[in-house]
Amino acid sequence: MASDPQFVAALSHGLDILRCFTPEKPVLTNSAMASMTGMPRSSVSRLTHTLVKVGYLDYDTNLRAYRLGLSVLSLQPAALAGTRISETIGPYMAELANRFAARVLLTAYEHFGLTVVQGVCTNPDIPAPNFVGYRYAIPRRAMGRACMASSSGNDQEKILTHLAHGDVNLSAALHTELDRAVSSYRGRGYCTAIGEARPGNNSISVALNLPSLGRRMFLSCGGPADRLPERFLHERVAPQLMRSAAEIEHISDLRVAPRRTVAMAV
Repeated sequence: MASDPQFVAALSHGLDILRCFTPEKPVLTNSAMASMTGMPRSSVSRLTHTLVKVGYLDYDTNLRAYRLGLSVLSLQPAALAGTRISETIGPYMAELANRFAARVLLTAYEHFGLTVVQGVCTNPDIPAPNFVGYRYAIPRRAMGRACMASSSGNDQEKILTHLAHGDVNLSAALHTELDRAVSSYRGRGYCTAIGEARPGNNSISVALNLPSLGRRMFLSCGGPADRLPERFLHERVAPQLMRSAAEIEHISDLRVAPRRTVAMAV
């Protein structure tokens, strides 16, 4: 990003601070955030001071630490409203969930993880999907494999380098997983995880290329292995999942077509 004259590093660093907070780590000190981001503590201190002033962080005087400010709550509904995901992609997700009595997730890649954008599950025997904004790790998951397999070679290396954290053995295992994911994605158009991420749970995922949002997302269907055995995933779920993905992408293309026409006319 250093070569991009339009890139504002200070803003990027401030967002890195906000990304440090998770449901597992809701309260953090400046020292903890400095360690997590690799920034000097003095820089972190100035950023957290500013974020408190504008309402995106709160400072707990008893704990001498920070938590996300309530101002961030307004961002989620605004983001979802802007994408119109509930009205465009939601019906396809509901159809998949009902047809296969499964859990269906829509996730987006960001900062070396996959964030839940929407989840649907109407089967009371299956735990409800994790909340919007929950972050999944990439390895061993169908959605993570679809993400890696559909990324450019340069992005794949960035992801694997970050996930390996310098561990040679882990790096080798991740590269093996990537090779298998690419083979599945190129040969079949989707990726699966058969009990790797969670024993007794199978899942399948496809990438969605959405020009109207300027990004890829990942549509996944999963559940208990006795309900979604591997053969059933390939023979029954995969064709419907890919049909749904194609229709969603077609709708997305239609949404951007008028803007393209206007731009060409000008």
